[in-house]
Amino acid sequence: MINNITLIKVHSDIITYLNYLKDGRLVSCSNDMTLKIYKQNTFEIQFIIKEHKYYVNSFTELNNNKIITCSFDTTIKIIDLIDDKNYKIVQTLYGHLSNVLKIIEINEKTLISISWDKSMKIWKMNMNNQYFCFKTITIQNTISNCNIIKLNNNEFCTVTYDENCLKFWQINNFSNNNTIYNIDVSWNLNSMCLLNDDLLCVGGSNYNGFYIIKISTHKIIKKITGPKKIITLFKCVKNFILCVIEDKNENINICKYKFNDLNLEKVKEKEKAHNKMIYSCVENNNEIIVSGGEDLLIKLWK
Repeated sequence: MINNITLIKVHSDIITYLNYLKDGRLVSCSNDMTLKIYKQNTFEIQFIIKEHKYYVNSFTELNNNKIITCSFDTTIKIIDLIDDKNYKIVQTLYGHLSNVLKIIEINEKTLISISWDKSMKIWKMNMNNQYFCFKTITIQNTISNCNIIKLNNNEFCTVTYDENCLKFWQINNFSNNNTIYNIDVSWNLNSMCLLNDDLLCVGGSNYNGFYIIKISTHKIIKKITGPKKIITLFKCVKNFILCVIEDKNENINICKYKFNDLNLEKVKEKEKAHNKMIYSCVENNNEIIVSGGEDLLIKLWK
């Protein structure tokens, strides 16, 4: 135990992302090239998926009991979770030339992935229920971190580090219909979370706080600053946001903020939550689960 935090070793390398499936099972992926699925309400591993040849960066749940993963090995894999013990690879998508950072589902027949190869790829499903690369769009000028999020049924947006800009895209034709440039962060603009149907929170690794964007007008309506270095924002349920911060002494802390009337009110902070970087966190039943360091899953406050 460290400061009343439970440490559970579940991977042999950095845990890059974790989230819950719709049926309540926790899933984590890691630089150890695996994706692990846990039994409901426990950290007992149900089964392990090891199909990638390099780091597994992220995953997204699809319909019909399927998930899709993306990896440093440049591939994307669609996996059918057949039952509690078995799975099969439905399809492997090729096309990216470098590390695939993230993939999201826009609708039942469309996926979008982003990569270090500076591109965004749109994948469409054909008549045989197989995905193909429908379109490739260059979204940044240099190899750097970027992120993507679906805003609603009409739009999605991307953030890129090289220009510190936020780009809005139309889903119907995948055109860039607006861009907010020069968002003032020190470096690595790559963090986004939805506050509600019309408000987006955007930030990065910086001492300048983060921004609230009105989606319907594509305008910055508020900048929130603080004395500590913002690292990553994670959306929580019920108008709460989890924010990973680094203080002046380089301690990694986790804050929980309540969002109300364009203000964020800090309601809880766990200081020195970890001595390494925190990469992902989720909340379930008022319990916050954090992945950080090289091989630890951290269970925080209730």
